[in-house]
Amino acid sequence: MSEPSSSRKIEIVKEPQPIMTQSFNCWAVIVGISRYKNPSLNLQYADRDAEALYQLLLTPGGGQFKKEFICKLTNKRATTGNITQALRGFLKKPAREDVVFVYFACHGAPDPDRPSNVYLLTHDTDPQDIAGTALPMSDISRALKDTLHSEKVILLADQWH
Repeated sequence: MSEPSSSRKIEIVKEPQPIMTQSFNCWAVIVGISRYKNPSLNLQYADRDAEALYQLLLTPGGGQFKKEFICKLTNKRATTGNITQALRGFLKKPAREDVVFVYFACHGAPDPDRPSNVYLLTHDTDPQDIAGTALPMSDISRALKDTLHSEKVILLADQWH
């Protein structure tokens, strides 16, 4: 019995090139409010914490975010209107593959008349009219859901009540 002849060829194949990983950008909205229009709401370190996070995000260890991809709103700039614009306007820019980080360091409070409604107390919030002047957390959630294309979102709310 004879052995069958081999029809196999041996070829040297170059190692496959690595598949290029999809590039992405990192975006952030950072809000820190220590100085409120109504001084009874003032906090000690929220604006400092927001600034420290901003500086960290610019470093290689913090993600090396580009300055133009960070919207930082502190104290007087952190009004209901400016925060809403950041959430509904600025955050239209990130692509589906991008990473989005949203950080709030400020007061948060429930509506005294409807405690299940929780609000972010912005710089211009009137503590006597939270429902009429603060930013509802449900609006923040809705803005992120309606505006963002990104599938990777981190939301951190460091709020005091």
